[in-house]
Amino acid sequence: GDAAESLLGQTLDEASVGEAARRARRVATPLDNTDFQAAWRGRMVETQTARLLRSLVRPSPGAPAVTRMDA
Repeated sequence: GDAAESLLGQTLDEASVGEAARRARRVATPLDNTDFQAAWRGRMVETQTARLLRSLVRPSPGAPAVTRMDA
């Protein structure tokens, strides 16, 4: 399944964030238009996905609150 499906009906915690980030990495195909190695680009997909999801739980000071997510 994909990253979004793994989050449906789940509490957004470290376990669910980690699982979604790993799934995002597995299905991502980062562009090959850079000198960075494919393994690094894949790790960045996982890292940035996790950061994004964590920011929904602990937003930066002054960031607008997320109250609803539309599909």
